[in-house]
Amino acid sequence: MNLSSKAEHALKGWVGIESWGSHHVLDDGRFYAFVRAYVGEHGTGAAESEIREFIRQYSSAAGTAYNEETVGEYSTKMALILDYLHNTGGYGT
Repeated sequence: MNLSSKAEHALKGWVGIESWGSHHVLDDGRFYAFVRAYVGEHGTGAAESEIREFIRQYSSAAGTAYNEETVGEYSTKMALILDYLHNTGGYGT
């Protein structure tokens, strides 16, 4: 699956910052902006492995790659959010 330009822009805006995996409030805000853009463009149907690959690919391209534990943590977090939104119908703009 390819990301829409809006979701790709939000992902690059998050993982393009060297501190993206630091859990700083600003970095987390950029993560949630990516989740929102993703849901707005693609809905809630994404496998955790797909999310993990997006994070790996874009952080590596930006030269800001973190260890697998951090990548896994954020891909799991996003998968849980998408699952929640899917099951509660709580997604939208």
